[in-house]
Amino acid sequence: MKIIKMLKELRRKYKSESAMARDLGMSRQALKHIVDGDHQPKDETIMLICEKMNINAEQILIETAVARTHGSAKKVWIQIEKKLASVAAMIVVASTLPSILSDTFSILC
Repeated sequence: MKIIKMLKELRRKYKSESAMARDLGMSRQALKHIVDGDHQPKDETIMLICEKMNINAEQILIETAVARTHGSAKKVWIQIEKKLASVAAMIVVASTLPSILSDTFSILC
């Protein structure tokens, strides 16, 4: 899960796990449970981690919702996650389109 990788990366910026946990507003044990994958972080904690790492929280919040949800709600969160990935892929393709069209036009002319 991305949040675990983010926490491990963020940990390098702190002198100790205790200092990091304090800064995130949780106990060292709670932080360890999240890093070990035993618990999902609260949404506010995710927002704080993303803010400290200068990362957009949307994808991480959705990923965490998928991980913590069960039953029919989980299916809906998975659909939302797929739609977001689809939109992101379309944006990447659209951003390269002018360059592709320009290259194609120069080849044809």
